[in-house]
Amino acid sequence: MIERFTRELEAVGGHVHHGRAALDDLAAGAGVSVTPCLVLIADTGTAVVSARLSGGRRAGLVEPVHVIEASADRLVPDIAAALEVVGPELLRSSSVTFVTGPSRTGDIEQLLIRGVHGPGEVYVVFVERP
Repeated sequence: MIERFTRELEAVGGHVHHGRAALDDLAAGAGVSVTPCLVLIADTGTAVVSARLSGGRRAGLVEPVHVIEASADRLVPDIAAALEVVGPELLRSSSVTFVTGPSRTGDIEQLLIRGVHGPGEVYVVFVERP
């Protein structure tokens, strides 16, 4: 499933890395927000992030680079399986965000622009759980 998740996320401009060293390198940059993921959806390359787990709503939405810390056991095949995890979290968190690649917007001239309404770069880093 990691291969399918990677393929789908990369198709929309996101990036996947592996290992604690990769996470540390990405987190060291300026303008970077690091959040844990609640669940990952293989079919769409989507990471679901909870404000409760991230220390608030701002994390992952304002900085130009969003790094999502993940582990393989958070990966589910589809949206139906993800909603089983997301449902209970909605009772505990002020918001849950579905992140499928960098922020993208198109204007009336059909020009696609990244990073206008959120991060222009999104990285999911798979690390071993402690």
